[in-house]
Amino acid sequence: MIRIFLWGAGAFGTRILKHIPNELVKGYIETNEDKIGKKVNGFPVYSFEEFYKEFPDDYVLTTHSMPENAMAKMNEMGFHKYFLCNDCPPEWLEEARRLEFDKYVESLIISSNKLAVLGVNLFSIVLCDRIKKITGYMPDLLFDEDSDSNLITHLQKDLSEYVFVQLEKTDLSKYERIYNTEDDLKIARENIVEAKKCYKHIEEYRHEKIASLKGKHIGKRCFIVGLGPSLDIADLETLKNNNELCISMNSIYLIFEKTDWRPNYYVSCDTKFIIDEIDKYVSFDLDNYIISDTCGAEVNERLEELLGNKLFSFHEYKEWKLKGLPDFSDDISRSAAFSGTVTYTCMQIAAYMGCNEIYLLGMDASVIAGQNKTYEYFYENTGPKSYCQSSYPYRAYEAAKKYAGENGIIIKNASRGGELESFERVNFDSLF
Repeated sequence: MIRIFLWGAGAFGTRILKHIPNELVKGYIETNEDKIGKKVNGFPVYSFEEFYKEFPDDYVLTTHSMPENAMAKMNEMGFHKYFLCNDCPPEWLEEARRLEFDKYVESLIISSNKLAVLGVNLFSIVLCDRIKKITGYMPDLLFDEDSDSNLITHLQKDLSEYVFVQLEKTDLSKYERIYNTEDDLKIARENIVEAKKCYKHIEEYRHEKIASLKGKHIGKRCFIVGLGPSLDIADLETLKNNNELCISMNSIYLIFEKTDWRPNYYVSCDTKFIIDEIDKYVSFDLDNYIISDTCGAEVNERLEELLGNKLFSFHEYKEWKLKGLPDFSDDISRSAAFSGTVTYTCMQIAAYMGCNEIYLLGMDASVIAGQNKTYEYFYENTGPKSYCQSSYPYRAYEAAKKYAGENGIIIKNASRGGELESFERVNFDSLF
């Protein structure tokens, strides 16, 4: 079996260890000089240059947050033995291991010597190994003409037990079952089942309580209030005085001491934030808390204990696509897609509740995708900096626009500043 180095020794590098066979991991790669030369989770940390010199035969798994930077570095050095975390199941990015996911995938495995796995990524390789352990047979690993030929060549050499078969050059009807591990299935056959994007089929992910919000505010407009520096107290007072339906998020409570305005729905899906700031956001006794369940059973149970009937849990599907558009969920009780910004989650919630006009306020998007600049907020951020996570939010906004256009929903940006131009601008004052 191959050995891998994890590009990123932060939250990603710690979480992923809970989901992949740790015997595959040899160390970390970091650009942060404070971590290089040390150990994280018992594994040594190297710069890419050190890794490239000392371990040229091993592979790399990039972090999901800004993979383009890592890819550019590796391609520049002529190194092609890498996988993208973006191609892994979203469950692998969660705080705790999803036994429901493991159980579901194993339930798909049938006893046969005519099986195949579609897609070439770290998950497909791990899945092939799991299938062999269960059935005694190694399934074929299918790749298509668009697959990375350099990576395929290396894997064929290093994984001699695996059988690599080009999709376009084989008869797919010979397989009893094909397990798809890619985001977008290019072919449709009765013998193909989803092994990665299967959240809609896992009953444990369904949250019945949040289904009560479906259509609750049908035909009404709502404001999604962000955390940008343009957020103005006077505008919040206007929202309060006009009894406007509002959804907000994360650190919005830092503005509460300056205004009596409160959001009708408070949303958080940032794993680290949910865990680290739990005592703060629950203390404000807001009407409704909509919080993702991706922090593990212990945190979920504590939230239920602290918030009781005010808590609406939902499953979040972390969709870190580098190409194409992420899903826009029309059933939050099953899952909501996350793609780099909680604003996208709020849009899905607003649409699910039946809002036909969605206005953004305080959404400054004060960074440019890919430039690794810190976000700015209405408050002074003395904690860890938040970086622009590649171009994910902008693809998410395009997906929201597409869904809105197809379903008669208006989304406009009423912010008084910022650089978010994905949505048509509207003057906030003209709305009243």
